Amino acid sequence: MDLYHNSHFTYHDASHTKVKSLTPSHLQKSAYHQLFYLSQGEVNFTSESKVTPLEENCIILIPAGTYFTLGSKLNFDLFNCQFNAQVHQTLDLFEFINTAPQLKVENPLLTEQLFTHLLKKNDDNPESSTIIQLLLCPFLKQAQKGSQAIHRLLPVFDYIEENLTYSPRIEDLAKLLGLDKNYFTKVFRESTGRSPGQYIQRRKIQTACTLLQNQLKVSQITQELDFYDTSHFCRIFKKEMNETPKQFLKRMKQEG
Repeated sequence: MDLYHNSHFTYHDASHTKVKSLTPSHLQKSAYHQLFYLSQGEVNFTSESKVTPLEENCIILIPAGTYFTLGSKLNFDLFNCQFNAQVHQTLDLFEFINTAPQLKVENPLLTEQLFTHLLKKNDDNPESSTIIQLLLCPFLKQAQKGSQAIHRLLPVFDYIEENLTYSPRIEDLAKLLGLDKNYFTKVFRESTGRSPGQYIQRRKIQTACTLLQNQLKVSQITQELDFYDTSHFCRIFKKEMNETPKQFLKRMKQEG
């Protein structure tokens, strides 16, 4: 099974910016993954105090949840699209792959044509999904190495989703692959970049975000997802999301 070619890409939005210069934008955090392609000029992306200049005919991937600003003192022509990348039910593809911050595109004219085609789309459809996959090809080629390791863990991911409200035990996860606890933890961390406990915690908070948007109270979510108490839930939520549940709801309301 080729894990990445069996991923589902959901188109959200696209834009095209062509201006003489741009003062650094306000700090942005997108709920979606973003691709930026620069056909002319130069644009600087700043994230966590690190400045990454995007060069002509290069494409950069900004994972969902990343705080960043962009600016330029030169003329530039910049394309952007926003999307989700889901693999095997609830997994986010870009949580499990490491790619270069930016890559040179092999065919600049085709890349610009693909972005232009996305700009004409008003909603998600199979054609939009295919275009996004084509635009992501440079990054997906780099990611093929980790595909087999993630595929091996699919039964573990399924078990976690089915038992998320009961805080799955690491021993039970290890047994699914016939491994001892310590070796399983090593394999899981090498494949995902997180320990099993950290991954479960992240999935709980991602689920909590959905429940909050469905108007469940913090006390209800605390009980539903097996947190010790509301203080424990709010502390873990802020650690994962860099904002409180109240701030999250306010942001979602503003972005909606």
